[in-house]
Amino acid sequence: MHAEDTSRRTAPRPPAPVAAPGTPGGGSPPHGLVVALGAYALSRALVLGVAWLASRGTPRGWLGALTQWDGAWYTSIVAAWYPGDVAAVAGDALKANLAFFPAYPGLAALVAALPGLGPHGAAVLVANLAGAAATAAVWWSTRLRADPAVATRAGVLFALLPASVILSMAYAEGVMIAAAAVCLGGLLSRRWLLAGAAGAAATASRPTAAVLVACAAWQALVAWRRDGDRRALLAPLLTATGGVGCSAYLWARTGEPLAWTRVQTQGWGEHIDFGAETLAGLWRAVTAPNLVDVVDLLAAVVLVVGAVLLVRQRAPALVLLYCAGVVAAPLLSFTLGPRPRFVYVAFPLVVALATALRGRAFRVALAVCTVGLAVLAWLYTGTWLVTP
Repeated sequence: MHAEDTSRRTAPRPPAPVAAPGTPGGGSPPHGLVVALGAYALSRALVLGVAWLASRGTPRGWLGALTQWDGAWYTSIVAAWYPGDVAAVAGDALKANLAFFPAYPGLAALVAALPGLGPHGAAVLVANLAGAAATAAVWWSTRLRADPAVATRAGVLFALLPASVILSMAYAEGVMIAAAAVCLGGLLSRRWLLAGAAGAAATASRPTAAVLVACAAWQALVAWRRDGDRRALLAPLLTATGGVGCSAYLWARTGEPLAWTRVQTQGWGEHIDFGAETLAGLWRAVTAPNLVDVVDLLAAVVLVVGAVLLVRQRAPALVLLYCAGVVAAPLLSFTLGPRPRFVYVAFPLVVALATALRGRAFRVALAVCTVGLAVLAWLYTGTWLVTP
């Protein structure tokens, strides 16, 4: 509802073009991006340092600490790719990895060919590099519709949020966020080919990125109706090729057109319960707290606050649509819920927080986030208490 109302207010006004760096009143100098990437480098030093300390004296080592949980499934793809069938998928570790999309492990498989890396080293290296790309992409997409100070704060906050620990682990979030931010930025700046290519990369990295097809279609229809720009249709068509291509590839490899769906339901027990388990977990966090539910509750609070700020700040309709769509799947899922990484992929929420927080409030938020990042890194890499 809010997305539609906002679009009617904002659609007639095309986004202002970003001026070149150094021009009066426009553009951001490179300094803002350097600051954001510097914050990312410091945050990675913190995460990797915590992982090293947490894994001391254990046989898995620091690479093992960063490639556990779902990282083990991704590294199995990097090492041996996908199986050729989905027969008897339940409980079969090799076949269960068909649930994971190929963009991130495919990149890691290419890097794994370099001497001395191997599947685990390549998976961690690609994840960290993708996190740097995601930080830069969030800064760039924010700069398209905000002043340099907001873009810098958004990049720094994105790098230091506790959920950013996932950017150093063997997970696909960095690849998806980098591509999704470029896609949304391309849509906002009417760069249809760029938006479509980035959207295809995003939808090939995680299934929740499918919402970008709807975002691109929305923006394309607005451009077509307002300006008669039929080139805008390239964006949704290209964006859809990533997810469609993944499904087609798995069909060709396994011989089953619904291979991914079967693995999700039979191998992972995934189904939609329309938020019943999410609400139950949040209620448990209040009435009978345990660490998993408390972490999810904190992520849910960030989600609600960020969503309210986005609406109050009159974010573009496609931004609201992206955030709503990308968090809807985990919130409605029986097995997922509002984990920090699922809220984190709705990165415009970070932009909303960065817009609202300034001066001392922003510095306090960064201090809290830094402590939270260290704690969450220890929980994810040094214990089995909380699932990423």
